[in-house]
Amino acid sequence: MGFTKRILGGTAALALAAGLMAAISGCSDKAGAAGEGGADSAASASPGSGNSSGSANSDDDAAGTVTVSLGEIPDSIADALKDRLEPAEADDDFTWNASDAVKVTLADGATQAGEGVKVDGDVVTIEDPGTYYLTGTLSDGRLVVDTDKDGVVRLVLDGVSVTSSDWAALEVKTADKVVIDLEAGSENSLTDGATYAYPDEETTEPDAALFSKVDLVIGGEGQLTVNSQAGDGITSKDGLIVAGGDIQVTAADDAIKGRDYLVLRDGTLTLDAGGDGLKTTNAEKQGAGYTLVTGGKITVDAVTDCFDAAVDTFITGGELVLNCGDDGVHAEALLMVEDGQITAESCYEGLEAGQIVIAGGVIDITASDDAINAAAPSSGEGGLGDDWGTGFGGGGFDMSEPSDMPTDMASAFPTDGTMPMMPDGGFDMGELPEDWPTDGTMELPDGMTVVPRDGGSFPGGGQMPDFGQGQSGDDAPSGSGNDTTTQGDVANTAMQAPGFEAEDGVELIIKGGDITLRAGGDGLDSNGTGVLSGGSVTIYAAYTGGEGPIDVVGEGLVIKGGTLVSVSTSGGGGMGGMGGMNIMGMGMEPSTSSTQGWVEVTFSAAAAAGDTIAIVNQDGKTVGEVTLEQDAAGLLYSSADVTTGETYTMKDSSGELGNAVAGEAATTSAGGSGFSGGGQQPGTGNRGGRSQRGQGEATPSATASAVAALT
Repeated sequence: MGFTKRILGGTAALALAAGLMAAISGCSDKAGAAGEGGADSAASASPGSGNSSGSANSDDDAAGTVTVSLGEIPDSIADALKDRLEPAEADDDFTWNASDAVKVTLADGATQAGEGVKVDGDVVTIEDPGTYYLTGTLSDGRLVVDTDKDGVVRLVLDGVSVTSSDWAALEVKTADKVVIDLEAGSENSLTDGATYAYPDEETTEPDAALFSKVDLVIGGEGQLTVNSQAGDGITSKDGLIVAGGDIQVTAADDAIKGRDYLVLRDGTLTLDAGGDGLKTTNAEKQGAGYTLVTGGKITVDAVTDCFDAAVDTFITGGELVLNCGDDGVHAEALLMVEDGQITAESCYEGLEAGQIVIAGGVIDITASDDAINAAAPSSGEGGLGDDWGTGFGGGGFDMSEPSDMPTDMASAFPTDGTMPMMPDGGFDMGELPEDWPTDGTMELPDGMTVVPRDGGSFPGGGQMPDFGQGQSGDDAPSGSGNDTTTQGDVANTAMQAPGFEAEDGVELIIKGGDITLRAGGDGLDSNGTGVLSGGSVTIYAAYTGGEGPIDVVGEGLVIKGGTLVSVSTSGGGGMGGMGGMNIMGMGMEPSTSSTQGWVEVTFSAAAAAGDTIAIVNQDGKTVGEVTLEQDAAGLLYSSADVTTGETYTMKDSSGELGNAVAGEAATTSAGGSGFSGGGQQPGTGNRGGRSQRGQGEATPSATASAVAALT
């Protein structure tokens, strides 16, 4: 960020300050990220059309209307599952005798079936529990399960192809439970109509090519291809379990959705979704709304979230490869990872939840915004609130959309992810308040203070201090930022602003795992607390627009163990763009409560990708080495071998890059404008969740372009 030497007076100062403070927060949510892209609501003719936040299926969209609370974090996923609904699965789900199975041979106008099956033209209805062995094709028909008798309905698919021109291909109306067994070596397909022939406007179901009102279990060793032209691919209005099979889903909206829970045990899933990839929706029922992944290979390409849980997500295994326009893995409340592999090749944010606990696994995330983000569940509130309304009737103006701003101001806020530039002549924002200063100074908003970190004082009256002559962009010396040695007390300035307090219950805990993060925003971002006690974390991110490798509100990241490699990448603005101002108190440095040592060095010259950086102690011993995958302007390193208070030197093949005392924050960084790159439109986000979600028009290709700049 760039402060000029003289604080701008008049309306221009207010506009710049509002944008600057929003940018500094670095935690604003994703207004301007991908929209919902599809929806849960089903119009009378086209399932999935409309706005996801206003679905006609109110019970299917509880997550959008119910505020999820954050509770005590369980010790393990096994402990957490004790309080969740038990999945409706049994050891004999896929055990059956061929002699007991009822054979059903599908054929246009000539379906043959045994007892328990009703054939009405090309509508084939299973009316009794039992095992049904199906083969054949319906080019314009449907399969229906409709029985009120006790017992499991098991459908064994062996070369089944069902297409409907105006309905779901397979609809489960009533049953105790339905199991779909994909026969080994078989290829099966289900395709729905582009529009559904609902009898009236009140009817909104089915809304998926494979739709079930009851618990659904899918497995076996065959292949199932699901094509949804109108809405979701596979939906269960109760629980949904995938236990095996090669399942390929292409959906206009969500690919796979379970209302009460979604459990992924095994199998190969390849999903292409116009909405979310995998989703749960029930936030109202106690113990519901969770996703559990224990195995399988899951590849998702989604316009919005790859995983979206109404409440919790638990991952104990499996291999996840994710490309999405919004979050890689999202949970409103709790996200726990104990094992497995998560690779988010492109996303807006990687992992997001109110509480995030990582105890194991291999995680690799490339995000255009925050790689890991702990933020309170959606609250429906946005922006910085009334604290920033000075001069506008005390209520501020809504900056969530450019159209809500004064006309002359809207053009100054770009929508391409860059930070705004002050227009020539400033902003025309109408008549100034009577008490607005005209002497080139600016009063601070209520609740905001600028205080020296060394306990000294600035001039009274609440005025902003002179931050010194800042340099930005190409004018800033490469690798040095603004020399804080000439800036006096400013180098030790901490800025504290309203809205920066830690959110209750929000926690980011890393206890293990091998984690690599590449972020266009923050690497590790928590609006509450953050603790690293084990595992290995490597972060690549630039200090731009209030973003940085680490952003933990309040006291900062508490380091108790593990290994942390935090690389400040070249190309974005550095702290030098703020005249060397150190924004401690915004969580961009480790906490003073850390019990493990850490050392941070701003390099005297940029280090190139491929270089190996050696961290050398004052006795000449190398305590750590980091091979860079991107150019670097600085490095923060922590391990059990770093001792607080000792001096460490960082070197590459060209020589010394700089030195620092462990436990002391660097006050300079590589040059460049703090307004360059990586920012969001000021004031658009909610630090606490996804209230602005779905408003943007970004597409996966736009996200991919942003991500490409990181790699």
